[in-house]
Amino acid sequence: MTRSHSRRREVKAIFFDLDNTLYDYNFSSDYSKNKVFSYLLNRYPHLKQDDILSSYEKIIQDAVEEETKGLYGAWDRQKRFSRLLLSLGLKDDGLSKKLVTIFAEARAESSKPYPETQDVLSKLKEKYVLGVITNGPSVYQREEISLLKLEAYFSHILISEEIGFRKPEKEIFQIAIKKAGCRPEEAVMVGDNLGEDIEAAKNLGMKTVLFDSKNRFTKEDLAPEERPDYLIRRLTELLDLY
Repeated sequence: MTRSHSRRREVKAIFFDLDNTLYDYNFSSDYSKNKVFSYLLNRYPHLKQDDILSSYEKIIQDAVEEETKGLYGAWDRQKRFSRLLLSLGLKDDGLSKKLVTIFAEARAESSKPYPETQDVLSKLKEKYVLGVITNGPSVYQREEISLLKLEAYFSHILISEEIGFRKPEKEIFQIAIKKAGCRPEEAVMVGDNLGEDIEAAKNLGMKTVLFDSKNRFTKEDLAPEERPDYLIRRLTELLDLY
């Protein structure tokens, strides 16, 4: 029996992170916010791009900090853009709703799975229980999965706001494993974040695959506690592993 065949027999479920693992979140996010910025700059020529960006990044950082406390209200798009307008000294007068529309349309236009994502998921689904474990507000993460047309591939979708725990908390992984009906050592976590995806899952006894499409790391560079079982540059490499 080959090592790869043995690996496949040992695995019953494969879980994926969403953002920057199944699609390029950074590209979509940048594209969408830049559409908003361009609209504001055209409407208010006195504004400066750097000032808009600085204000927006502060709002996003505050939302991230709130999320770590289990609070997701700051992610509301209209609240975000209302706050942005206020920070720039602009009256809202319904403008935040317009910015929400611009942003949402840009996300719909730019949110595309990696070219190999659907083929890889389709092949893996024939052999394993597949799931998603993702942090974020329920409404936007489910919106993203719908835009990507990935719902049909997953038996279980775990979103931190819905579950009440967020990566790297062990509970969200434990719930995922229970839903899949397997033991930790029979489950694989695939993700791009060392702390939230790899180290957290590894601590629980899951197998781990670091998706590093940007060539940020080699396994030898990583500390033992965050070193994955496998490091891949393309999702298609999963088909050689499982």
